[in-house]
Amino acid sequence: MQGLFSQIEIGDDLTREKSIKFLSLKLKTLQEELITKEVEEFLLQSCRKTMQDCTKDEFIAFMGLLSNLKISKLVSGQQVLAEIISEQAELDKPFDANDVEFTDKLLMCIRCALPYHSQFVTSNAYVEYVSTQILPNLEKVTEAMASHDAPGTDLEVLQLLAELTPSVHPSNPNQPIDVAACETAILNQLTQFIPLPPLEIAGDEIVVEPSLQFTHVESLLFSFHQLGKHNADVLSEEAKLKDLKTRLTYLARGVQNYIKKLKDSLGAAKKGQLQSEEDKMKEMALKTTTNIQTMIRDLFHIPPSFKSVVALSWKPVVKASPGKPAPAAARPMKAVAPKAVTVVAPKAAQNVENTNTENGNATNKRKAIEAPESDPKPIKKTSPQKTEQKVYEPPSGKFSTNNRGGFNAAVRGRGGWTRGRGGGRYSKRFNKD
Repeated sequence: MQGLFSQIEIGDDLTREKSIKFLSLKLKTLQEELITKEVEEFLLQSCRKTMQDCTKDEFIAFMGLLSNLKISKLVSGQQVLAEIISEQAELDKPFDANDVEFTDKLLMCIRCALPYHSQFVTSNAYVEYVSTQILPNLEKVTEAMASHDAPGTDLEVLQLLAELTPSVHPSNPNQPIDVAACETAILNQLTQFIPLPPLEIAGDEIVVEPSLQFTHVESLLFSFHQLGKHNADVLSEEAKLKDLKTRLTYLARGVQNYIKKLKDSLGAAKKGQLQSEEDKMKEMALKTTTNIQTMIRDLFHIPPSFKSVVALSWKPVVKASPGKPAPAAARPMKAVAPKAVTVVAPKAAQNVENTNTENGNATNKRKAIEAPESDPKPIKKTSPQKTEQKVYEPPSGKFSTNNRGGFNAAVRGRGGWTRGRGGGRYSKRFNKD
């Protein structure tokens, strides 16, 4: 193995590529008793050293190799793997919303690192970086990525953040985190997705109800709910709490009525017999709105509570052993998250198309499916003397699925990343075409 790693280090590109491929294939065919603890530790340290200067494809190959080792199922091994990925993510680099290549790499690293973060391996660095640097620029990031054939980046960022927050450990001295700053950034973004209730307006002016993207709301509420367990002081300001409760009250009315309509629609079919794609999407929508309702109830407590246990709607319920990643995420570079539902309220007539990058193949998703409910009617304002808040009408427009898969350079419109020969870190060897 030392000879192979020497070839990888000093060989030309072709030699390096063949050596990495041979190493990956050989380890799969070796008898299990030959791969001892000492061999695995040697592989872990040698790969870590080699990955300081690698291409995207090499990074994926090395991570696939390391994720199959027995040491990767131990907390100590997961900690090392999380550190290796963090080094490639360059979280010490200021975020530039227009740097599409860096955004691609960062999201890929987060997806790769997710299975290794747990109550034993903290995700502090990622949560603080995404919350304080990406969320304030989320709209710019989404526009920049969409211009490179990568729509739906905003939802992907929010879902990744939600999956990272349960592994936050504020007391970890090696990765300090400003939880209050993260909560503030998340709360500011949340208000962008939950509008204030419309007021009665004089005359016959027709007011259009705003669209609500429930999967975005679920992701942000979940992140805020998780961080609130560590710091509830962010809602100590009366004005901030009042504004949030006003928005949540408006949201809760629609969520409650929409849940009832979804249950009525699904009630005719027996459990386990929902075969149509539309029924499955309704089930996902029901999970999403139920989660939102649960977290809203917590926040309505005096003082706000963060005790409810919520399972994210787009993640399968998997029981993992302590200190071990879930089986579905055993190979992070190839794992594809289950379908998530983006629920769009009335008047969101545009079709949402997302991209599935499973196994490196880009496929456009089908257009949004209309909910079975009738189209909402315009609201006519006829009471000039009143300024009461109008009771929200439940959403009945469209909802669509979103698959979040592994990184695919072709989908992102980058044309692949190439390795340089001057040494240096991971990002140094990823040149734009």
